[in-house]
Amino acid sequence: MRILALGNLVFAQELRDLGHEVITCAFGPQMKTGLFGPGVKQGDFGSGSNIHLPSAPVPISQIIKALSPWRPDAVLLGDGSTFPLFPGLELLPVPLLWFAMDSHIHHNWHPDYAAVFDRIVVAQKAFVPNYLRDPDRQKVRWLPLFAHADYDRPLQLERILGLTFVGTLDPALNPERVAFIQALQNRIDVTVITGDYTELYNRSRVVLNQSVAGELNFRTFEAMACGALLLTEKSDNGLEALFKDREELVLYRRGDALDAAAKAQILLENDTLRTRIAASGCQQVHAAHTSRHRAEEIISILKDPALEHAVRKRREDSATIQSHLCRVYDQAARVHRDQNHPSADLYEQFSILARKQVEAS
Repeated sequence: MRILALGNLVFAQELRDLGHEVITCAFGPQMKTGLFGPGVKQGDFGSGSNIHLPSAPVPISQIIKALSPWRPDAVLLGDGSTFPLFPGLELLPVPLLWFAMDSHIHHNWHPDYAAVFDRIVVAQKAFVPNYLRDPDRQKVRWLPLFAHADYDRPLQLERILGLTFVGTLDPALNPERVAFIQALQNRIDVTVITGDYTELYNRSRVVLNQSVAGELNFRTFEAMACGALLLTEKSDNGLEALFKDREELVLYRRGDALDAAAKAQILLENDTLRTRIAASGCQQVHAAHTSRHRAEEIISILKDPALEHAVRKRREDSATIQSHLCRVYDQAARVHRDQNHPSADLYEQFSILARKQVEAS
């Protein structure tokens, strides 16, 4: 299958490894390369792309023209936590699949943008119902995040660190996290570090997880895949459908530093209990929750014979889709205008064009 992978190229290499021809197009530092590991630095994001855009948004028609005579059999858009960067996707005569990862951040415009796609996989289970705009055409399902198959793994290093948190402490972005970590540090030693996590998780006996909004985040899978015991908050996000408390990880009450400290202390003092749970969690992630597993599911979705009907119906229902896109582009223009970003004018133009298409129909 010929696949055009856009945006966050999370499965590009895995799809190639599965025998598919993948052409990639990414923009700037927001987009990942599809190449993971400690050697891939922030400045390299986008460099693994066949087409690296210096600026965006860019109409998809320009990308298709640049690739000619190559034509995709399907398009996969990885959520880069940006407004739409490839206007006109809805006009393509091939299946469109979107991996929506940041529903908890962009829930105010993601549901409208969902109208563009024939198949949607959503990383955050609670938000799945928000993405279904046309039950006759679309299928939406939960597809959790994952560990990276190539390098999230035990490295057989000495675990010299006790309780570790790898992430940012920014009160402007996540004041609950800052308050929680501070309260926790008053009760137990916590090593707080930012940067590459692979070696740190392999040096830690227990890895602490705290999310932005109760989402099932990458840290969940990455820490377990590296062989550390994951101590993470209990939340209604599908976590307990994937892993068992006190068998593959340990849960604490969200925001409860006393509960988290008490459980961390027990785990740090009981080597047998901790290593047993950590080993079980690591085994479960590598058995079912790596980027390779998710890529296999992506291919299964793209082989659905019902996609032919979905594509045909999408192209017949242009007015409805354009009305949804008007709202997306309007919001994108407002946000970029507030930030004095030059893309504001482009999004306004896309909104005007979408309105004209609605009126013409």
